[in-house]
Amino acid sequence: MKKNKLDNLKHFEPMENEPLAKTPLCVKVSPKVDLAIKALPDKSAWLRRVITEAAFKEGICSEES
Repeated sequence: MKKNKLDNLKHFEPMENEPLAKTPLCVKVSPKVDLAIKALPDKSAWLRRVITEAAFKEGICSEES
């Protein structure tokens, strides 16, 4: 059976009372940033928090959406 590239993803816990999207966001960053983020104890939670904060702060997402 052909493996889906998402088959190796771990189960992610929802953010507070909000469900997570069905598919993950994927981005490449500089090697320096990559190393720093990968060194964090809970990189997924940190990435979700900073992306969510930036989305609201920059107005691309609102509380109502």
